[in-house]
Amino acid sequence: MERRQNPRLTCELPLTILRVDGAAAEQHAKTIDVSTNGGVRFRSSTPLSAGQEVDYELTLSLNFVPVKILCTGRVARCEPAKDAVNGEAVEIAITMARYRFVKTPAAGVVDATSLAAPVYKAFAANSRVKNSV
Repeated sequence: MERRQNPRLTCELPLTILRVDGAAAEQHAKTIDVSTNGGVRFRSSTPLSAGQEVDYELTLSLNFVPVKILCTGRVARCEPAKDAVNGEAVEIAITMARYRFVKTPAAGVVDATSLAAPVYKAFAANSRVKNSV
């Protein structure tokens, strides 16, 4: 049964889990896909429980400049992966309730926020997520 209410974009972006229910956690992964409403899905070796609050970071690369997005959401679901890769036995879907772009130092040349503007506009146009920029 299809549970998705919004289209998903298949993309592999670096994702780092920073905190789970307020406790520090560092887990690196890559997204499987991203929903147009901001949710992300990724594989992991560490299961999470539905409803847990998660702070995570997504990294975009625009013109070879990394743009980091700090996000807060909740685990929507955690299910066995259909094809476990490198011990990543579960697929986790996390909502995105809040996010903010983080300026990253880039050799003093580029304002990451200005590079992210086209991505932000496209994202915001298809999103009901609260932006805290």
